[in-house]
Amino acid sequence: MFHSSHALITNGTVTITELDEALALINQNVEINKYLTTTTDLCKLKTRSLLWGNAKEAETCGKVELIIASDVLYEAQFFEDLVKTFVHLSTKNTRIYIGYKRRGFDEAEEKRFWSLCSEYYSVKLLEYNGKQDDDDCLVPRTTLGTGVQLYRLLPLGDKFT
Repeated sequence: MFHSSHALITNGTVTITELDEALALINQNVEINKYLTTTTDLCKLKTRSLLWGNAKEAETCGKVELIIASDVLYEAQFFEDLVKTFVHLSTKNTRIYIGYKRRGFDEAEEKRFWSLCSEYYSVKLLEYNGKQDDDDCLVPRTTLGTGVQLYRLLPLGDKFT
């Protein structure tokens, strides 16, 4: 649970992933903004190439506790590869949050993605001011005017170690 915008990630690693051809730009942005990180090295920041569906690149990234994905649903042809990548990166304790706004998909394509996810994860649409789920507090007010939705995926117990 995130209780403060000033909360620190400690004793961990944040990995930013992108396609290989975009890593130079990502690394440049990390360098420009390094003043935002603490000098105590409580949290390591690294960048990695990650082509969805590529098990070798996912293995290089390693298993993770938290995945935050935004604007990753833009080509229906990559849905299977994206879900495979989530699975490669996940353990039974991984939490995945996906910020999503429908752009160019019809309802059937959108349902297909969430159906693919539901083979491995419980899928929950979080709600602004919702009272049904502890994570509803993560949905910012700004989503109301933008059409952005926040989904949470939790691994199904028998699919992961």
